[in-house]
Amino acid sequence: MQAMISKQFWSEFCEGYSFKDCAIHGENKIYLLAEEDRKHEEQIAKMRVLILAQVNEKIEYGYVNFDESFWATIGISEQPLKQGVIIQVLGGSVVPVGGGRSVWPTESIKRDEMCVITKSKNIGGYIWATGSKREIFKRTGIDQWIAVDAGLVKNPSSPHHDEVGFLGIDGFSQNDIYAVGGLGDIWHYDGTLWHQCGFPTNDKLTAVCCAEEGFVYVASRYKLWKGRLNQWEAVHELSLANYIHDLCWFDNRLWGCGPFDFFCWDGKTLEENVTSQDSELTLMGSMDCSAGFLLVAGSKSVRTFDGRQWHTIVPGRM
Repeated sequence: MQAMISKQFWSEFCEGYSFKDCAIHGENKIYLLAEEDRKHEEQIAKMRVLILAQVNEKIEYGYVNFDESFWATIGISEQPLKQGVIIQVLGGSVVPVGGGRSVWPTESIKRDEMCVITKSKNIGGYIWATGSKREIFKRTGIDQWIAVDAGLVKNPSSPHHDEVGFLGIDGFSQNDIYAVGGLGDIWHYDGTLWHQCGFPTNDKLTAVCCAEEGFVYVASRYKLWKGRLNQWEAVHELSLANYIHDLCWFDNRLWGCGPFDFFCWDGKTLEENVTSQDSELTLMGSMDCSAGFLLVAGSKSVRTFDGRQWHTIVPGRM
C-alpha cells in the first residue's frame, strides 16, 4: 500500500483526530482507529474507524463513527469472515466491521462477566485475544468467543497483580502460540494445554513476535529476548521512553513500536533512527505487518514500508 489520501479526505476524516491503533487486512487494506482531539476536559470525544483500500493508484475508503470514544484495539479475522473487529479494552465488548454487512450485532467476549482485553492477534486466520488476568480467548464464529485456558493458572499466590497477566500474544500456528506479560510471565500453547516457560528475568514483558525464521522474540522493559520454550537469551539492551507494545517480523528484520519508541533490529544492530529520502522520520505509536508491507500509525500520520521505501498514507497536515 503506497498511495496517499486526498486532501478532501484528510480534512473530512483525519483533521482534529489522533490515531490510536492500526491493522492490516489483506494485501492493500488497512484499518485505523481514530479518536477526536478534546478541546477541553469536559468534551465527550467521538471515535471513528477508517478503512482504507488501495485500488490501482487511488485510495477507496469506508468508515464507522462512534458517538463516544472508548479504549479499544483492532482485531482482524479471516475466519469465519474476512472482517475487522473493534474490541473494547475495559469490558470486552466487540463491534465487527466489514464482512459484507454495514451493521453487525455487538458481541461480548465473556457473556455475563466483564473482562479487560489487552491485545488481539490474527493466528491461523482467527482472532485471539489476551486478558489482564492470564486469560486467553479465541473468536471461533460470529458472536462466538471461547476461553482457551486449559493449563493456565489464573489465581497465582502472589499478591502483586502486576507479576502476571498477558500483554502480548503471537503464534506460528494455532498449535504453537506464545503469550507474555507480567514479570517474566511467559506461556506456550501446544494446541491442547498451556505450559509456563522458564524465563531468565523478572523484568516486565510487553510484546512477543513469532518470527518467520523460527525464533520467538520478546520485548521487556530493558532488553530484547530471543528463544523458544525454556531456552532464552538477551540479544540487545533496550533504552526506552516507555514500553514496546508491538513487535513485527518484516523484511528479515525485527521491528518494535510503542507510544514513544521505535526500533529495527537486523540480528546484529539495533537502529532507532529511520530516514527516508535523507529526512529522519518520527515513528512511534502502533504497528502491524503483512507479507507485503509494514504499517506504522503515529498520533497524526500513517506510513507504510515495502522493504525498500517508506510511503506516507496519511500526512500530519495537508
